[in-house]
Amino acid sequence: MCELAVFINENGTSRRVARSIVRAEAGGGCTSLLGSGGTVIKIEGAIIVRLDVIENELMLEMLNKSKP
Repeated sequence: MCELAVFINENGTSRRVARSIVRAEAGGGCTSLLGSGGTVIKIEGAIIVRLDVIENELMLEMLNKSKP
C-alpha cells in the first residue's frame, strides 16, 4: 500500500494523489485502479504510475476530491 502516487499523463504533466487506496507492487500493474496500459514503479516509498493514456480525467478529479 502506498500513500503517494504520481500520475504522469501523455503530455508529461503530473498530478499527485495522496490516498491510501492506491495499491500496487513494483513492476506490477494496478489494473483495479488504472485499467490497462499503466506501468507501476516503486521508488523510495512512493509509487510512480506512468499512463500511456488517461481515458477519463474525472477519475483523477474524483481521487483528488476524496482527499481528507
